[in-house]
Amino acid sequence: MAGLTRFMALFGLVLLLLNLPLLLMEREPLPWLLVLLLTLAPTAGALLQLALSRTREFDADLDAAHLTGDPEGVASALDRIERLQGRFWERVLFAGHRGRGGGPSLLRTHPDTRERVRRLLELRTPPPVLPSLEDLPIHVPFAHVHRRPRYRVSGYWY
Repeated sequence: MAGLTRFMALFGLVLLLLNLPLLLMEREPLPWLLVLLLTLAPTAGALLQLALSRTREFDADLDAAHLTGDPEGVASALDRIERLQGRFWERVLFAGHRGRGGGPSLLRTHPDTRERVRRLLELRTPPPVLPSLEDLPIHVPFAHVHRRPRYRVSGYWY
């Protein structure tokens, strides 16, 4: 959709540019609102596409947590990938670069890894609270029958 929006906006601007001499000769007012709309439409489409991509990343994290049943494991894997990805070349080529935190979040295709890890860790379920032994109803079969232990030839008592 962003590509189609970009194409249609470019097509509209070219048509407006070709008709500009006619508009000026007839002393018609220039449609500034149309020019502004055709100029900003591709940018808005690209920003919406990036926002959709970030939303899909959050959904993929949620699906991975449900599929594995271990949101802490998925968060740990994301953290490890972030730490190890491109580390050597970033140190060699960008010695003063302080990591992947640069740039506004609106222009990223992936959300910040710390935010993804935070959301995954919120999915953890607390450990189940087990009832105490005093609260459990205990039923011992044949508890009312009292037998004396018997001696057997083998020497075992029961």
